[in-house]
Amino acid sequence: MSILKHVAASLLLLTVGGGTKDLGGVATGAMAPGAGDNVPPPTEVLQEDEDEADDSAGAPTQVAPQTAQCCACSCPAGQAAGVSATAGDAGTEGEDDAAPPAAVVSARAPVPAPTTAPTGTIVGKVTAPSKLARLVALYVEGAATNPKRGMKVSVNQSKMQFIPHFSALSVGGKAVFYNADPFPHNVFSPDHGGFNLGTWGKGGARVYRFKKPGIYTILCFMHPGMLAFVAAVPSSYFDTTNRKGEFKIKAVPNGSYQLVAVGQKLKKVSKPIRVNGDVVTIDFNMEKE
Repeated sequence: MSILKHVAASLLLLTVGGGTKDLGGVATGAMAPGAGDNVPPPTEVLQEDEDEADDSAGAPTQVAPQTAQCCACSCPAGQAAGVSATAGDAGTEGEDDAAPPAAVVSARAPVPAPTTAPTGTIVGKVTAPSKLARLVALYVEGAATNPKRGMKVSVNQSKMQFIPHFSALSVGGKAVFYNADPFPHNVFSPDHGGFNLGTWGKGGARVYRFKKPGIYTILCFMHPGMLAFVAAVPSSYFDTTNRKGEFKIKAVPNGSYQLVAVGQKLKKVSKPIRVNGDVVTIDFNMEKE
């Protein structure tokens, strides 16, 4: 045993001293044959170490792609372009606690509602002999022209009658004459230069534009019993009387005017009137020509 111990101590000393000497035929600077059969080369060891490190690290964290938000408002484009934050996403420290973007306040001034000029209403009643009070047109003289008012009237031929029997429109306006009867009709007038629209059958229509002021007698030469009247007046504000002689002119601009009454076989009458936003009442007593 002492000899073996001495040999082992000598081997230890030789190894510490640099491993360059031979002892019993064994090279001390290299590994003895068969001693490293189970040890892989260093490069393979490094590769295996890296694989083991990858296995222990687990799958890499999936980070959702981020898109820069186009703006700070709540419009559809801003919402669609916002950064999505889902569970497990990598984010900046404190991002979850960040306050939402402040709403963008429009600096546009409110648009005021359109204003309407103050207007009033004129009402009254006409009295005249022989029931002629139902054939009177009344109009406001001196008021500004409104091209969207009073420029069209419709007259229907039905059951051998003109309906309505008495109507009015502004000078320059047009009347449309319809035929609702199952047989032909005609329309003509002998007044203010006269006109004749010819003859047409059921479902047809003819149009005439009244360019001169006055009351026009409307007739059908195929049916002598048919009779109507159309009054063309130089104003946008007018009305015709009903069977009781009553009238109402609405939405007349405030101001001072003349209210004129004209009727079939009646003398023309005019009275001053002031409209101040309220209902103004005025009556007429008309006489025959």
